[in-house]
Amino acid sequence: MKKWMAVALSALIILAGSGFVLADGDPQDRVTVGKDLSAAQKTKVYEYFGIAQGSVPELEITIDEEKAYVGSLVPAEKIGSRSLSSVYLKTREEGAGISVQTYNINWVTSEMYIAALGTAGIPDADIIVAAPTPVSGTAALAGLFKAYEDLTGTKLDSDAKNVATEELITTGNLADVLGSEEATQLVNELKKILDEIKGKDAAQVREIVLRVAAEMNVELTDEQVEQLVQLVMKISQLDIDPEQLLKNVQDLQSAMDKLSQAQDSVGGFFQKVGNSVNKVVNWFKGLFK
Repeated sequence: MKKWMAVALSALIILAGSGFVLADGDPQDRVTVGKDLSAAQKTKVYEYFGIAQGSVPELEITIDEEKAYVGSLVPAEKIGSRSLSSVYLKTREEGAGISVQTYNINWVTSEMYIAALGTAGIPDADIIVAAPTPVSGTAALAGLFKAYEDLTGTKLDSDAKNVATEELITTGNLADVLGSEEATQLVNELKKILDEIKGKDAAQVREIVLRVAAEMNVELTDEQVEQLVQLVMKISQLDIDPEQLLKNVQDLQSAMDKLSQAQDSVGGFFQKVGNSVNKVVNWFKGLFK
């Protein structure tokens, strides 16, 4: 329940704070649709995108393409056997950052996408990830990479795409145990100190991971620690702009801070509603004493 709430709230926060604008026919956008969508399902995802079919250049993504990115990292039941996840991507002005909105994505959160796309080298984009029915969302990265490369004519570094996919899956697995916010925050904190991690061996990085986890009061299993060690070592070795990666980390932190504030506000609202209901109930009880 908390995870669904986080997804919904993060979509609203990031959307509201980014000036998310969708323009029919804009040459700076692309749609990638799952090849196995029926006509009715495709209509539904376009409704989520808020654009008319045919108004934006459309690409298809197959289940084989999706499996090529996540097949070795994700259980078969999470990928499924059909390509249904679809994405709308619109480039933004330089320095604007990444914003993500999701529909029917029940495992990957908006923040996880933002973090992974920053690692992959996608700097500035407004994105909607949608499916006609609830899916995990893991395979949507393949569609995002395809849309971005077709739109910009720029090939993303293959190592960066692989590591970004691993980051998404590792964070998602941690989220199943820790919760999506805490898992995303932990990976983000480690990405903030890549300069400290770079050049270290696995044993040294393990100590750093344990230190950061302890500072966050997060308990990790040996397997989780090892996954994080391998992940951050791979990120530290990528040939990507360190300033851009840092900006992505900072943008994500800002989005998560807004999410936390919104959750506090929502919690306070429901507490006030609960207090009011209790007062009314007690008043009625008083009538019959």
